[in-house]
Amino acid sequence: SNESINWVSYPTVVLAKSSKLIPAMLAGVLLERKSYSAREWAGALLITSGIIIFNYTRLQRQSDGSGSSSAKPDSPFGLVLLGISLTFDGALSACQGSIKRSSGRYRPPTAMEFMACTNLFSCLFLLPACILSGQLHNGMSIMFGNGAANEDSVGAGDVAAARRWILLLNATAAAGQVFIFLTIHCFSSIMCTTITTTRKFVSRYCSAFGTLGMYSGQSNGSA
Repeated sequence: SNESINWVSYPTVVLAKSSKLIPAMLAGVLLERKSYSAREWAGALLITSGIIIFNYTRLQRQSDGSGSSSAKPDSPFGLVLLGISLTFDGALSACQGSIKRSSGRYRPPTAMEFMACTNLFSCLFLLPACILSGQLHNGMSIMFGNGAANEDSVGAGDVAAARRWILLLNATAAAGQVFIFLTIHCFSSIMCTTITTTRKFVSRYCSAFGTLGMYSGQSNGSA
């Protein structure tokens, strides 16, 4: 989803990620052989439809207010990336549900073991990509280098502020992951998906009505 934003418009990414609940339930039916009642399907469709309609009207008002009519059309490649992202979101939800169940041959992992293994695999998967793209070198130069080149271009104060925000971002992300995996462990991956999707809606609702000053601009709608 992060890569797709280079190929499709921001509203398209927001609207696509608003429908994560449906792929998660479909993956549960196809991969876990789970069955959902008509009430659960209706609730998921109502939640998804409400969030999509709200986000669409909100983004349309932002577009009309900015007066920019030269937005580039969505690329088919970007739409494919979004589709792949939603597919993997659903598959991840089904895998988490399958791993949680004990088969008698092994015990299900605890929430912290789940989190540790997920992040370890993420490092193994993303580290080569970061090295090849040069992003690892750039990040390390900001965090641990003398920052002379960066300070010459953007100023020492901006580099120090970037370091503080990066540390804060990672600290809050790690703390948030604890509660995400506790929710998956104690309840279910579908419950976690429902909560996180609803949380995004509440964030955008607060943004729309100016309840939170930090969301006064364009809020981040990615996962």
